[in-house]
Order: sequence, then structure tokens, then C-alpha cells
Amino acid sequence: MKRAQLVKDILLKENITTWFQPVVNLEKGDISGWEALTRGPSVSTLHSAAALFAAAQKAELLKPLELMCIRNATKCFEQLQLGGKLFVNISHDMLLAGNVLREQLKALISNGPVPTSKIVLEMTERDIVAPIEKLVEAVNFFHQLGFQFALDDVGAGQSSPEQWAALRPDYVKVDRHFVNGIDEDSEKQQFVRSVVANARSLKAKVIAEGVETRRELNCLRELGIHKCQGYLFQRPELAPVSPDLSAVLAKPDTRSLLQLLACDLIMTQAHVEPDTALDQIQTFFNNDPALSFIAVVDHGEVLGLVSRLAATSGNTACIASDIMDREPLVVDAHARLGDVSRQVTGRARNRVNEDFIVTSEGQFLGIAQVSDLLRQITRML
Repeated sequence: MKRAQLVKDILLKENITTWFQPVVNLEKGDISGWEALTRGPSVSTLHSAAALFAAAQKAELLKPLELMCIRNATKCFEQLQLGGKLFVNISHDMLLAGNVLREQLKALISNGPVPTSKIVLEMTERDIVAPIEKLVEAVNFFHQLGFQFALDDVGAGQSSPEQWAALRPDYVKVDRHFVNGIDEDSEKQQFVRSVVANARSLKAKVIAEGVETRRELNCLRELGIHKCQGYLFQRPELAPVSPDLSAVLAKPDTRSLLQLLACDLIMTQAHVEPDTALDQIQTFFNNDPALSFIAVVDHGEVLGLVSRLAATSGNTACIASDIMDREPLVVDAHARLGDVSRQVTGRARNRVNEDFIVTSEGQFLGIAQVSDLLRQITRML
């Protein structure tokens, strides 16, 4: 039987199964969600998800297959009473399919057993291609319905921090390639460190996929990863029972595991180029009353900070580089809050309360406020 006909037969009989793998919360030592993984008929050449979806795409039946997979995943998730978030995959084609399919997916979930607030749609990083305006519009549509979004297989594609900022994912999942053997690979560690900084600056949670050894787990913890999934915890199962994590995870200590970083404090990514005119800078401040400082950045390199006061009192002929503070406090995204606090209090007394800049690998990431730093340190005491 040709593969196209096999796909049609699978759709007609709804002959798929949904397997689940847990997403482990390292902070609390429990399960925060489950990823749904579709399998075709066990005796078929389309048993694996890769073969099934490739055949469906070639037969131009990918969209109905995805709808069926999501429907089955929500049904099984509720029947098994798994709890937490349900992570389901969604393709670029489905996201951009237009209003008719969007409404079908909306109706499918609305009439289903799992509320949208518990569903995370996973989109692979490979699907992010410029221009991304339509993709951003689609993501916003589903966000407004209550869905959350995960950017999957990060590292396998070529997305940029600017695209992440436009899409605003709720989760970022590190591709298993960068997790495998990370404890012995400094380049992989540096990549994951960068992902953590960029994701957490956007308030996105980072999930490491494919964790298989305790050494990998320990390394990921040190790099600021709070959530993981992989064979170390549990393989995908058809009817899983929550695994006993005590054999893998030490008793969680909230203060040590939380490990807040400087990137967690970022409250804005407002920045201008050094030749930006004063009236444009004033417009920035007028549009955001909560903004006290704007960074001056040239191709990612931080040159200084412009304060609201400087913008208000500056000469109309001024540009950003004329009125900026050329010696702002700059901290690394992976600095622990205790270290950041020491850098802040080490400044001149009249500058202790000024906003500071957070960078990752020397590149601008955002601006943080001292008040937020103090608030987080107080919570940790």
C-alpha cells in the first residue's frame, strides 16, 4: 500500500496512539508537565512520528493529522489525569494555515477536556524564517486564546534573539544535541549559557531535552536550567505513572536551586543607536512613564545609558551619544544576585540607585533596576 493511502487509512480509523514523557521541575523536584508524542500503528512503516508526519506532509494531509493528534493528546491527557501542562507539537503550516483551520483548532480545544491555559504549543526553531510578521501574528492569536508557546529544538535552527523577542515564547527547549555530553563540552556549555540568558531575559522558562546522565543534569543545573526531560527521568510511555524522582534528584533546596541570575532582573530592552536624535529619545520616555533609562547600543555593544533627566534637559540639537552616561554599571547575565548586589553597592553613593545594564557575551541584553534586585534578595533571605 502506498504511503499516501496508509495516511488516509490512519486518519479514517484514527489509528494513532499518544505517548507521554514528563517535564521535570528541578526547583520543586516534581513534574510540571508532559510532552505528548504521537505514534502510528505499531505494525506499520509509519509507526515512528518522523515517518508518519513526513508521509502526511507529502500526501498534503498534515493539517488533518495534526488536528487528530492534538485531539487524541488532550483526550488521553485527561483520561490519565496526568496534571500540569500538556506540551503538544504544532507545525509552521498549521500556524499559518489561515482563519478556517485556526477556528477549527480553537473549537477542538474549546470543546475538549483540557483548557487552553494548560496547553503549550511547541513550534520548532527550524520553522522560524524571515520575515516572521505572519508567524508573530499567528502566535499572538493563540496567546490571546490562552495557549502558551514553546520554541522547540533550539540550536537546530538559526533564529536570532530579536526574533525571540518578537515571538515572546513562554518556554525555550534546548535541542538534545547540546545536552548530550554537555558536562565534557565547553562549547555546548557556552551555547546553553547564552540560551539561558536570552530566554530568561524574556521571562521564558528553559527546558533541556534529552537528559540521560546525572553529570549532564548537574552541569545543566549549574548553567541555570530549571526544567528537564529525558531518559534519566522516564522514557515516553503510553500510560505513564509519575516517576519517583528521589533516586535522581536530591531533596530540593529552593534557595540553592532557584539560582536567580542577573538576566532574571531585566525589565526593559529599550535601546537606541548613538546617533538617535533627542526628540526620538524623548518620545521613548513619553510613551513609557515607567522608563528611567534607555541604553545606547551600537551593533550590540553597549556605549552608555541616557537618563530621563538628561533627555529632558538636553539641547534640541543633541544626539544620544552627546547626553549618555559613558560609565554605566554593566553586569554579566549569569552573575548571581549576590554578586550583582556587591557590584551595585560598590559604586559611588550617589549612583547606587541607578539602573544597570545586563549583557550576554558582551552583547546588550537589557536594563535592570536596583529596586527589583533588592526585592528578589529580600525574598531569598
